[in-house]
Amino acid sequence: MADRNPGPVSTVTGEDKSVRRRLIRAALSAEDSYILLFFLLMLDLLAAAFATSATALFVLMVLVAATLLLALRTSHVGPKSLRFALLAVASCVAFGIIATIQRSPLWAGWMFAAMAALLAVTPGVIGRRILAHRRVTLQTLFGAVSIYVIFGLLFAFIYLAVNFITGRPFYVEGGTKDPVNFIYASYITLTTVGYGDYTPAQAYGKMFVVIEALIGQVFLVTAVARLVSIYARSEDAAAKRIAKLEQPNEGSDLS
Repeated sequence: MADRNPGPVSTVTGEDKSVRRRLIRAALSAEDSYILLFFLLMLDLLAAAFATSATALFVLMVLVAATLLLALRTSHVGPKSLRFALLAVASCVAFGIIATIQRSPLWAGWMFAAMAALLAVTPGVIGRRILAHRRVTLQTLFGAVSIYVIFGLLFAFIYLAVNFITGRPFYVEGGTKDPVNFIYASYITLTTVGYGDYTPAQAYGKMFVVIEALIGQVFLVTAVARLVSIYARSEDAAAKRIAKLEQPNEGSDLS
């Protein structure tokens, strides 16, 4: 027998979906959503493991571009930087479409170069925003860590762009062209772990690697460490103030 009153069920479901959409829009448009940005960057890195074909690589570039546009939006980027970002995204998409259709390494290289240009702008925008914070919060810390993650992607895309545009292998080991290997090697360099399984083949490649390693260490031991220290001190001070307020007034019971 058919349900005589299906209306309320569908209405509630529609309201739930509407609420979820509003929550998602609010999260994406909120100021200083750096915790969200960090987790989206982590998803982009996981997606890189599956970028083994030209089409999958193009999808990865679109995902990274969307993540960076979110970073610029949540950092209240200026009009000039936003126009540059949109131009870089449009160029990346155009080069990616041509590279996918023609299976052209050269156009793939220009796609990586356009993405590297967008990545180069983003850390400065985020850094300016978090430096404007009057108080160091979790959002501030995640903003700084997101900058660190973006540095790793930036150098990976620079290496990929050089590899494909010049036609000369960036790494000695097997002349790899798999993007995930470049991303992996970039973060191994940034963190100065130094497994040694990938070695730059050219002199300019070695200098790029040196610069990345220096940026990784200097940024961690200065900016991130400083912010963590300030955050810890502010949390301790807040806890002491709360504990002091909760202490009973010893003189209140005296007659």
